Amino acid sequence: FVGSRRMPGRHGPMSDNGEFPNETYWLDFRPPNNRADIQLACPDLCPSPGEIPPGGRGTWKVNRVTGLPYGSPVATSQYDASLSDWYRQALRRPGNVVWAGPYRFASMETWGVTAAIAVEAPVSSAEVKTGKTYRVLGADLAFKLFSDHLSTMTGDGQWERMFIVQGNGVLVASSVGTKGVKLSFKTTENQRLWYESKDVMVMQPIRALLDDYGSWDKVPRQGTQLDDSHEYMFAWVRWSSDSIDSPVLESAKIFESWIIFSVQDLAHTMKNVTEREAQLKAWADNTIGDLQQQLTQSAFATLTVCAGFTFLGAIGMAFVAHRIAQPLRLISRDMRSLAKLEFIESRDRPSDAPDRCMVCTPYSGAEDPDGFSTDDSSPSKDSASSAGSSSDACSRGGLGQLAFDGRKALWRGVRGCWRGDDAIQPSQIREVAEMREAFNYMSNGLRSFSRYMDPNVVKMLVDSNQQARLGMAKGELTIFFSDIANFTTIAEEMEPEDFMNLLHEYLGEMSDCIMEYQGVVGEFIGDAIMAWWNAPVELGPVHTCLALRSAMAQQQLLRKLRVHWRRRGRPEVRVRMGLVCGDVLAGNIGSHSRMKFGLVGDSVNLASRLEGLCKFYGVSVLIEERARNAPQVDETFFCRLVDIVTVKGRSSPTELFELVGLKECLAHSNEYSRFVEEFGAIHALYRRRAFTQAVEALESYQQGWPDDVPARLLRSRCEALLANPPGDDWSYVVNMLDK
Repeated sequence: FVGSRRMPGRHGPMSDNGEFPNETYWLDFRPPNNRADIQLACPDLCPSPGEIPPGGRGTWKVNRVTGLPYGSPVATSQYDASLSDWYRQALRRPGNVVWAGPYRFASMETWGVTAAIAVEAPVSSAEVKTGKTYRVLGADLAFKLFSDHLSTMTGDGQWERMFIVQGNGVLVASSVGTKGVKLSFKTTENQRLWYESKDVMVMQPIRALLDDYGSWDKVPRQGTQLDDSHEYMFAWVRWSSDSIDSPVLESAKIFESWIIFSVQDLAHTMKNVTEREAQLKAWADNTIGDLQQQLTQSAFATLTVCAGFTFLGAIGMAFVAHRIAQPLRLISRDMRSLAKLEFIESRDRPSDAPDRCMVCTPYSGAEDPDGFSTDDSSPSKDSASSAGSSSDACSRGGLGQLAFDGRKALWRGVRGCWRGDDAIQPSQIREVAEMREAFNYMSNGLRSFSRYMDPNVVKMLVDSNQQARLGMAKGELTIFFSDIANFTTIAEEMEPEDFMNLLHEYLGEMSDCIMEYQGVVGEFIGDAIMAWWNAPVELGPVHTCLALRSAMAQQQLLRKLRVHWRRRGRPEVRVRMGLVCGDVLAGNIGSHSRMKFGLVGDSVNLASRLEGLCKFYGVSVLIEERARNAPQVDETFFCRLVDIVTVKGRSSPTELFELVGLKECLAHSNEYSRFVEEFGAIHALYRRRAFTQAVEALESYQQGWPDDVPARLLRSRCEALLANPPGDDWSYVVNMLDK
């Protein structure tokens, strides 16, 4: 009820004669301004108004079981909280935390501040409601609490001080207690100014700081320095609400002028360091002496034992060398087979079995810009194709080695790998030399293998320590398809060599961008790229967000590449992209003799359809509703509703969204929000058959974006429906007959 508060804590017996039981509480009670309301509010529990002076409050001992006070008040006070500054501030800003002070508390001999908040209180049926009724809650924060906390941080405090000073020079708290901040504890209400302190560890640092900076407001936010006498080292820091994650303290502007000091007696600190250094030196001298004596005694014994082991080792080495040589030869042959990715069924293959083709290894020397070292200026398209299929014809040739076709070599021969200063010197031990050579084969083989497959797939294959097997597992993935617009026209207009260089540069840059965002580049289909996220490495629920970021990054990169290509006289390259989040089968697909890591599922086909629909709707990137609703997508991207369609080969409708851009890059402009939200509202009118309103809204929309293809298509569709009104069975879903 109004004006009451229960003091915290349970108290023991209130008197030695047992007048009050253990179950007793303190209760402070202030009656409402209209004292006639007391009996109406609580006729049984409230004390009599006559027991409390007007505008004051009384303190009773109360039975916690019955809630009834014992007799008359223990004490009375003329303190009226409704006249206090914190009470009035709280009523002026209901629902907000306000701070008042600093000031001397009425109920205790100490200074502090008060945090208060006014909350709306319910009005009972017995009361007359004349506006809103508020309860004001106040919490006192005494400066003594700060002094107590600083005291625990400084220990005995003889050689260290911590204290807090306001911007006006008044001491707030000290590690030596309230005696360090008050002129007189019982007879005055004033806090001590810094120059009134008798503590030199307080006065000298502050005097040095004010001498350097002139005034409190010019003192930096934090720092460390010595006082003028070089007797004390001190550090200071200003209070900052930015470093505290608390909505209550954000409004505490009264603390912003506070400066916290920490002072150290420099002589005492250096004395401790010197004493500790002497102790460590004495310990080190004793330890080194003991060690030297032990080493001298051990040296003779060690020499004797070593001589014996040397003699026995010479005999044992001959036997061990013979035992090790045979396994090393087998290991060398197995490592060579692994480097070539051969699956040898028998170790007894004749050494003179003829090769069915000549092979060569990648040359690590000077490579051409396209990543191969050739005898010609650049590899032709036909030769690259024949090299890519040569592993079928060569049973001993791995994915990391390409075949000769009898006319010319695509890469340099094996001997080229051993030229130069970095060539591996032959070992005196034949087995060791063979092992080195096998390691070189394995390194080159795996490096080349990683260029044929995504590095994540290669790493998974190597780390598994097992043979690859056919098998797939179902999972949620984000699938990506991209294609160059007008690819055929570009290919016809360019010279073959220039065209291949352009295509290589484009595919390389886009692949790097996909892998940078943890995607897997699955296939290159001419100029098209297929990629996916969340397999074989699980990325968690953010895989769709990563895929969309990659798509945006690729479009941004293409803008820079177009400028670069334009300067070189090359045509404009624009790319359409489709992304789908869906459940597919991922894993090894193919036959027992030849397989690849790939995807199977309806979502794969849908992603390809979305890439094709980009041309129809005149946009760069299309996604569907599941990708649009994936975690973090709505918070990260502007996505505009484009249409709802059924694509060829699929009966269920698909809602299409255009990936417009990143909100973090475009949040400063309201234009993108309007671009997305207004078109979504127009589409809602269209779906409700409000074609007239949709056309009017589209006219206004096209004034801002006159070249927008989805807006033009939707307006044309609405005008056609107005000319020929649809029947009751009309559906707003568009059936796409073409891929």
